[in-house]
Amino acid sequence: MDPPLRETRLQRGEVDAITGFTFTSYIGLVKQRDPLIAEAVELKRLKMAIEFVDTPVARSEGLGAINKLRFDNTIDRVVAAFGIKSQVSPDGIFNSSFLPPARDRKL
Repeated sequence: MDPPLRETRLQRGEVDAITGFTFTSYIGLVKQRDPLIAEAVELKRLKMAIEFVDTPVARSEGLGAINKLRFDNTIDRVVAAFGIKSQVSPDGIFNSSFLPPARDRKL
C-alpha cells in the first residue's frame, strides 16, 4: 500500500491495521488529504515519537549518539544468538564521523 494512503484507509475502516513508524505521517498534510483525521490522535502519535528520540543519551550526547557499553552488549548478544563465528567490530557497524558535531545535535 502506498504510504500516504495508510492512515486514510485505516481511518475509513478499509483496512484492519497498518504498519510503519509512528512518526512517519505529517499531522497537517494528512488532514489536508483526509479531513477525518483526528488532530488529537495525531498529536498523541507525535508525542510517542518524541519519547523514542528524547532519551538521556540524546540529551547528554546529542541525537545519533550511542551508549558504547550498551552497543557492545547488543553486538555480543546478536553474535551469540546467531552463532556468528567471525569477530564483529563495533566500528564496522557504527561510525559517528558522519554526524554533525554533538553541540549541533543537542535536544
